[in-house]
Amino acid sequence: MRSIKKLIKFIVLLAMVVAIIIAAGVYYPAPQHPDFGFKDSMLIQNINIVDVESGQIFPEQNVLIEEGKIVNISPDNIRPKDTLIIIIEGADKYLIPGLWDMHSQSIKRSPYIHHPLFIANGVTHLRDLSGCLNKDDAYWACTDDRERWNSKAEQGLQISPIYHEQTVHPLAGGNEIPEGFPKYLISDVVEKAYGLVQYAKSQKANTLTIDKKLTRRVYFGLALEAQKNQMALVGQIPFNASLPDALSANQKSIDEATIFSFSCYNHSRQLLTATNTNKFDTLILEDLVAQQNPIKCSTLMMAMATSNTWWSPNLQTLKNKFEHNSSKKSKYVPLIYKYLFWKIGKEYKLNQSAKTAHDDLFVLASQQINMAKRAGVKVIAGSNAAGNQLISGESLHSELSDMVAGGLSPLQALQTATLNPAIFTNERTDYGSIRVGKKADLVLLNSNPLDTIKALSDIEAVITQERYFDKDELNKLLDYSEKQAKNWHQNVKLFWESISSPLQRKFLSDARKQASEK
Repeated sequence: MRSIKKLIKFIVLLAMVVAIIIAAGVYYPAPQHPDFGFKDSMLIQNINIVDVESGQIFPEQNVLIEEGKIVNISPDNIRPKDTLIIIIEGADKYLIPGLWDMHSQSIKRSPYIHHPLFIANGVTHLRDLSGCLNKDDAYWACTDDRERWNSKAEQGLQISPIYHEQTVHPLAGGNEIPEGFPKYLISDVVEKAYGLVQYAKSQKANTLTIDKKLTRRVYFGLALEAQKNQMALVGQIPFNASLPDALSANQKSIDEATIFSFSCYNHSRQLLTATNTNKFDTLILEDLVAQQNPIKCSTLMMAMATSNTWWSPNLQTLKNKFEHNSSKKSKYVPLIYKYLFWKIGKEYKLNQSAKTAHDDLFVLASQQINMAKRAGVKVIAGSNAAGNQLISGESLHSELSDMVAGGLSPLQALQTATLNPAIFTNERTDYGSIRVGKKADLVLLNSNPLDTIKALSDIEAVITQERYFDKDELNKLLDYSEKQAKNWHQNVKLFWESISSPLQRKFLSDARKQASEK
């Protein structure tokens, strides 16, 4: 009896200690946002400019930047007289436009744990495909959050990539909606299409993100309502819909790696009626890779090339899903992610035959990017940055490297993360290439990215939002990110915000359930 009482006292005491630690972490003041970089007019001397439009290198150019814009580019001396400016020596270095990651996920803590990493890796633009529901969320970033970050970055008050386009929480047929939310958010019947589009507009969104679990009928209903309201569909294609369906629905971007792998399969019609959308066994994957129809594939790629639909392959999600790497732990990743969240959704260990099948599927998907590009399909790079097992900024570098490994030239891969996204978002006037009159959104590299795409990982400096980050300042951003990842109260805040968010609780619960079914 005494031992039971002691155990109860111990449990109560332990619970009190845990509660005190959580409360202390939640209410502990958040650190100041990093205020690194130098703000002034700039002159980059003797730099090799990489023209991502033509693929040419313009050597030993001088670039003058004033008030965040490129005002002159010349091989001649254009240094203003009697003016104090930042002089940047660019000899033997290469200048490219800032990089875009067209598939990211942002949370309330992103300014502390994601944004510094993006900038340090030369990623200055993002398209976020996550979001909230009809009210603010404790964990996930909402449209108001991203607009506020953009505003602060433009005012020089906060270091952040620029977010383009706005969406709400991905629509997946209703199973993604936690209990207690309005029924009009449940995208289970086509009659709700009008209400869903109006809800997205009320959240100041201009795109709808589609999940594979949405039904074909609701998908077409949403496409019709979205078109009426000048709103775009992005994301995946519903599992029981086809690529021609997505093209006829005028989906703006298809954001998944296996769209052609599945569409070019000889028995793709059978997959459209499959009941288990969570997994395919090894035999099906082996047959899918072996039974690719080149004529069918060529026809589909040409059809997509003549459409208004872009492809964001997101190879990292496929590689991450099929090659779960439990050892991939970075010092820049919060401890709560590595030791709790990532383990909840951990995939089962693959046997050798299954691993081979998944490897073959990944290789096929990466090669199909090259095939699609040659057919004229418009491609933009996205990496699902900040997703499970992915590290912000670094994941885009990996995406581009995998594209090159699949057959794209370094220039073609670079275009998917610079010029093409600027065209996609109608931002080519200001971004995407290096021209007089455009905003100074630039990355200085120590080697030629047209020779090797790995040059993108060897960054000397970044210029964005009127700030110049030299190597020392970039290292400060990395150090800041590392400290936040290890910071006890940031991890407590992440944990508390996660369990306070109905969306995140539902996501973690579903991830755990799905993993247990493997």
